[in-house]
Amino acid sequence: MKKFLCFLMVFSFCFSAFAVTDIGGHWAEDYISGWIEMGNISGYPDGTFRPNNSITRAEFAALLNRIMVDIPESAEYQDVTFADVAEDAWFYGDVYRLATFSIISKADNFYPNRNITREEAMVMIYRAFGYTPEDEKAFADSDKISPWAKDAVSALVALNIVSGYPDGTIRPKVNLTRAETVKMLDTFAPKLNLETVPGILEAVYKKSGKEFFGMMQSEINAENSEYFIGIPFDKIAEGYASEPMMSAQAHSVCLVRVKDKTQAVNIAAEIKNNVDPRKWVCVGIERSEIITVVRGDLILLIMDRAAPKALERSFLNLDLGDEYPVQQQVSVSEDSTDKNTLYNYNGQYINDFGEYSEASALKFAEKINYITDTYLDETASAYYAVIPSKNYYANAYLPTPFDYDGLFTTLRQNIFGAGEINLFDVLSYDDYLITDFHWKQESLQGVLNRLGMYLNFSVDLNTFDENKVEGFVGQLGYGNPNFPKETITYLTNEHTENAVVDNYQDKNFNKVYDTAKLSTTSQYDLFLSGPTPLTTIKNDNGKSDRKLIIFRDSFGSSLAPLLIGKYKEIVLIDIRYVMSSTLSNFVDFSGADVLFLYNDQVINNATMLK
Repeated sequence: MKKFLCFLMVFSFCFSAFAVTDIGGHWAEDYISGWIEMGNISGYPDGTFRPNNSITRAEFAALLNRIMVDIPESAEYQDVTFADVAEDAWFYGDVYRLATFSIISKADNFYPNRNITREEAMVMIYRAFGYTPEDEKAFADSDKISPWAKDAVSALVALNIVSGYPDGTIRPKVNLTRAETVKMLDTFAPKLNLETVPGILEAVYKKSGKEFFGMMQSEINAENSEYFIGIPFDKIAEGYASEPMMSAQAHSVCLVRVKDKTQAVNIAAEIKNNVDPRKWVCVGIERSEIITVVRGDLILLIMDRAAPKALERSFLNLDLGDEYPVQQQVSVSEDSTDKNTLYNYNGQYINDFGEYSEASALKFAEKINYITDTYLDETASAYYAVIPSKNYYANAYLPTPFDYDGLFTTLRQNIFGAGEINLFDVLSYDDYLITDFHWKQESLQGVLNRLGMYLNFSVDLNTFDENKVEGFVGQLGYGNPNFPKETITYLTNEHTENAVVDNYQDKNFNKVYDTAKLSTTSQYDLFLSGPTPLTTIKNDNGKSDRKLIIFRDSFGSSLAPLLIGKYKEIVLIDIRYVMSSTLSNFVDFSGADVLFLYNDQVINNATMLK
């Protein structure tokens, strides 16, 4: 009770409304009044709101946490310890949950009772909602913005979430007031409002009765609609997608409002028949598991294995008014064709991933430039290498030949922060698994030689032991019991046996090879236990003190074990599953070699990179 009363006193303006007497004529009167009318906040019991009072770091963290999708009390607080945040503190759960998802930086202390500054609040919002940097606007006191806050300030100013003062200043180190807090967070309040698309999507999660960790909403537009909903944006008025900030699970829930209500059912069928249930490449669901539901001019798309029916029921049960009658679920057309149509060329199975997308290649280049500019200093050496799919060696025979020359030209002209390493001439058609799109680990000597020329190492595969496993069926045979089987080989030596692996998503597994995965439908997850946002391999028995950071897709899982003997530490980052803007909270880039290693299929669908 004492703990609750303390919380109530400190956060009196978060609960049911009191009439307030001191906001008349205040610049934030409309914002504050609106929130009070909606029951989101209230004043103090003495009838005041005190809009110009400062707000503490703990108070702001609690408010921000409540605006985001709920993260349950049972969440595992990964590698977070604050000396000044006790378990019995009323803000304990809020602070630790935000720190778990890197919205609050990990440090020795949090300083919960210190007033939060404007730039500190902006950084937390920036991280919480996954914004990207924008062109910096000049303020009279721009030089006072801390370097670590510049991206956040530029993004929030560009989005009109915050603005400067009449005198042309932004005042980054001034304490944030209660009124400014309401103004900042008012941007996100509609997400809890059933009159808006993002608000309805948020309500679907909140009313589902299930726990979803660290979800993030993204606006669907003409550039990314094919990725999120499988169709062009021309029939859509607005839409939002909700996906995890940091997770390698197949989960995507999209809510769109169509332009023509009479066509909603037809458009829903088009979405269900065309969206790619394996758009993440390494994880996915079956097309038969996709759910699309129509209510009025709204279409909800659910791709999830954890609780799809709970999300569907939640949407159907929302009180949206008479304009949104419940309509039956849309079925998959019998003649529906997956995007991943398979072809067999000279005994190899190939999935045709479509035409070259220059826009996607540019997005990939921008992502590399952002990472190198943000995290690497001038002394760092960084390289990028495109991994050819086996499609490259059969390109002339595919129904949709891929413009590799266009890909090379775009990357070479637009990547400025990393040098190129060409791998196309050191691989061949036979270096890939027959039933999978990945390469064979035992066939990577040429790749190792080429990478070693730039990163200054030498690896001889003859020094490894070969471990062969019969009956392997790759991802191209996913869900097909009649698919042919082959042999997969994984290589071991003293370094792979003694190295310790820290898998962010699976703390219980700390080995290089996970042979239990050979009994699952994703057998290539044998290598480093499969998709995960972050993986760290430490080799304390190695002679080298060098560190390698690999930005990678699943191809990197089988390459990295071969490099353990050359590095004391290897960090693998998969930005399909973790926000690039949060990496400084997890990775120390100082003194490390950096390699961007991506398959051409991922580069051609770079929207998936966060």
